[in-house]
Amino acid sequence: PRAPELLRDPTGRQLTLVLSDCAGPLWRTGRMQRLLHRWSRTSPVAVVQPLPQRMWGRTHLPASAGLLRRREGLGGRLEFRQSDGGGG
Repeated sequence: PRAPELLRDPTGRQLTLVLSDCAGPLWRTGRMQRLLHRWSRTSPVAVVQPLPQRMWGRTHLPASAGLLRRREGLGGRLEFRQSDGGGG
């Protein structure tokens, strides 16, 4: 195990990939969400939650359908646009 701050990359050249069921005490208390937010200030962060959709309601990570895309230009930031639920 490493201290969470050691995983932070101030250069922005590292991707932090978290594989979790998002149901443990760190998620329940919000500590993990705050840590992800801190990491995301300096480099890309992605969470992979491998549970089947029928179990998503048991996690502490909200799921939202939408489109993730990179803004125009070099080094453009990612933009998430939540679906309106209209199915298209």
